[in-house]
Amino acid sequence: MEGQFEKLKTTFLDADIPVIMGEFGCIIKDKDPDSRTLYLTSVADYCRSYGICPIFWDNGEEIDRTNLQWRTDSLAEQLVH
Repeated sequence: MEGQFEKLKTTFLDADIPVIMGEFGCIIKDKDPDSRTLYLTSVADYCRSYGICPIFWDNGEEIDRTNLQWRTDSLAEQLVH
């Protein structure tokens, strides 16, 4: 992941071109919950460390839009810390 963010840095950020990390996410099916959370929070953390705006994408698996609840405890807080 670090290598990919370094490519964004050298290609865009170093040339003063802003970057928005739009629609990053990970489906729930067949994923270890802890590994999935680690991936999502790592992307958000890398974005912030490089000055990139992260935008979490959800296909309805993570956010219960009927009850306005996150399905993974504390994921929202971990994404924005």
